[in-house]
Formats: sequence, C-alpha cells, structure tokens
Amino acid sequence: MSLAVVQQSVPSAGELLRRAISAALSDIAAFVELPAPTPQDVHLARRTAKRVRALARIAPARLERLARQTTRAAAEARKAFGQARDAEVRRATLASLRGDLPDRAHDALARCSNADAPAARAADHAALSARLSALARDWRLCDADAPATEILAAAARVYRRARRRMKKARSGQPRDLHRWRTAVADHEYVADFLAASSRAAKRQGERADRLRKSLGDLNDLHELAVWFGARPLDGEANEAALRSLDLAVGRRRKKLRRIALRRGARLYACRPKAWRRKVTRDVSRNTGSRDRPRTRRARQDRPGPATRRREA
Repeated sequence: MSLAVVQQSVPSAGELLRRAISAALSDIAAFVELPAPTPQDVHLARRTAKRVRALARIAPARLERLARQTTRAAAEARKAFGQARDAEVRRATLASLRGDLPDRAHDALARCSNADAPAARAADHAALSARLSALARDWRLCDADAPATEILAAAARVYRRARRRMKKARSGQPRDLHRWRTAVADHEYVADFLAASSRAAKRQGERADRLRKSLGDLNDLHELAVWFGARPLDGEANEAALRSLDLAVGRRRKKLRRIALRRGARLYACRPKAWRRKVTRDVSRNTGSRDRPRTRRARQDRPGPATRRREA
C-alpha cells in the first residue's frame, strides 16, 4: 500500500499509512505462525518487520505511544527469526568469498559454519503472534487521519537521520556503518510509501535500496569475521584459514565501503529542507488542494485586515 492520490473522496495520508502498518503487522503474525518457515519466509518476515519500524516513525504524533509499541514488537519479530537468518547469511557470505580463499581454508570454515544449525524462530512464537495480531487490530481501529504535510514532515526527519549517520559512518567503524544501514533502510521504506505520489521519492527509494544492500554486505562480512573469531578452531591449518579469511574480508570491506560512501554522497546530497520541498511539490501536485501546502505568494495575495475593512 502506498501514499496514493489523496483527494476529498479518498482516505488521507495518515489513513493510508494506518492501513499499511496494520496489513504489515498481520503479515508478520502469519509468518510467525508458520510451522516450518523456509529461509525465504524468514527473509520476508524480517523485511516486513523493518518496513513496519520505518512506517511507525512517520505515524501522526498523537499515535506516538502506539507507534512505539509497534516498533518494539517489530524488533522482537526480527530477533525471533534472527538466528536462522544469521546462519543463512553467514553461509552465503562465506560462499561469496570462495574465489578469494584457498580451497582448504574455505572448506574448513564451511564445515564449522554448517555445524551451527539454530532453530528457525524463537520458541515463544505463539505469544509473539498474538501480540502482533493485537497491534494490527489496534491500528485498524485507531483514528490516524492526517494530512500529507504532517506525514512529509516526519519523512523529512527520517531523511535527516540517515544523512547525519552517513557523516559518522565515514569513520569506517562497523558500529557506525551498521547504524547508518538501519537509518537507510528506514528511509528506503518511507520513500517507497511516498513513491506513488512523488517521482523524487521513488528515485530516492531505488537508490536507498542499492545503498542498503552495499551496507548489508559490509555488515555481513564483519559479522562473519566476528563469528569465526569467537569459534575455537584448533590446529595450524585452521589458524591459516582464519588468517586468510581476515585478509579476504578486509579487502572486500574496503571496496564496499568506498562504494557505499559514494552512493551515500549522491543519495544525501540534498539538505533535508530542500528534500522536503522537492517531495512536497511532487505530492501536492498529485494530491489536489486538500493537502497542498500554502505558498508564500498565496499568503501575500490574501487581503489584510485594512483591505477587508475598506471592502466592507
């Protein structure tokens, strides 16, 4: 569901946002209830939880409490599927490094990785599913009516947050890069919500998706090295495998970091106020007069008190 054309006869931006959050929460609850979720199910569940987190950030201010509860539940859902997803990503990341590792090193690391087989989700999935369903019901019943201007103001704060974290991520520290990735993901989902009414937002969402993937690869490489570093791999051959892994991860991360920073510089070249004006113009053009912000010229053209007295 997207921020479609908002006119007098159709729901407001806040109403469309309410529907999107409620539907996404119901989807996550359905994933949690699956008796044997596949890797694809786990991936979609975690992506949907991230989308809920992002959309809750731009909810109308009067729904702040419900939005916070939703954000916490989305985080719990991601965590519930986290171990299974981490294991799958770890195997895929190691496979992507096969060409950069000696065969013996790759095989030794793969054996260690495959030995770890966590459950697909947390054991208390029934309680989590009930909590997600209850939140979906709360969103269905709440009054979320709000104009596009209010939603866009919150979207601009999401953009600003990602832009600020990009500056900190230039340090190259894994923690800063991970925090930037989280903010970029929020920006991507918010831009996707706005895309039906804004070409600028649609382009931003596509670019944010590419940047998020680069940052995700960076994070996966870091997590891979940390995971193997914490595992007891005895023997000279295994120690050599770890050294080879560290060298391969370092080279790949250096390249990906350059790509991510270059993409980020293009994506976040606009200042937040300029970004908001650009997207607001697009949305106003497609939503009609109901949500169209008043321009400075329009305010100047309105008659002042003195003019009204003379006309009277």
